[in-house]
Amino acid sequence: MLFPSNGNTMAELRNLVPNPNNPSGPQPQYFGLASAFNVLDLHGRVDIDTFKPIGVALEGEFSDNLAFNRASLQSQASARLLGNDESNNGTFQGGNMAWMVRATVGTPEIAKRWDWNVSLTYKYLESDSVLAALNDPDFHLGGTNAKGFILAGNLGIARNAWITAKWLSSNQVSGPTYVVDVVQADLNVRF
Repeated sequence: MLFPSNGNTMAELRNLVPNPNNPSGPQPQYFGLASAFNVLDLHGRVDIDTFKPIGVALEGEFSDNLAFNRASLQSQASARLLGNDESNNGTFQGGNMAWMVRATVGTPEIAKRWDWNVSLTYKYLESDSVLAALNDPDFHLGGTNAKGFILAGNLGIARNAWITAKWLSSNQVSGPTYVVDVVQADLNVRF
């Protein structure tokens, strides 16, 4: 991988042998994904319109990396694994599950002035649940091996124009503590 993202477990790809003519010279190493990926993803949503014009939506998603092999990664732990997965005397702590739940209250679609909605999301992503490079780049500054909340709100300011504000707060699932808090504000216009 040319530009790896944070979270996925990485393994050395070469067995380096020191150059006898220059034993302390540079020895570039290459790294690749330590786990294979074959992700099963289930997503569901329920919209409740009992309180019209205010809507309530409950949403959930579950992902399982079916190609994940913990025994294989634990045997590689004697070799060098990179990532946030080694702790407790070198025991592999990564995992293959991810899930998300979200509750949204307000106007289902922001189309005119004073339409609004707010949502609260909880995400949990183990290290090798999904490809880190293809995951949400805002939550935990991208990648996997993260858990936390997203509080978001939208407010219509004109026809087909609205502002969005988000607070994303996350922590690492395994490995050393790494806390990330991000605040975002966006102006959105639909043509």
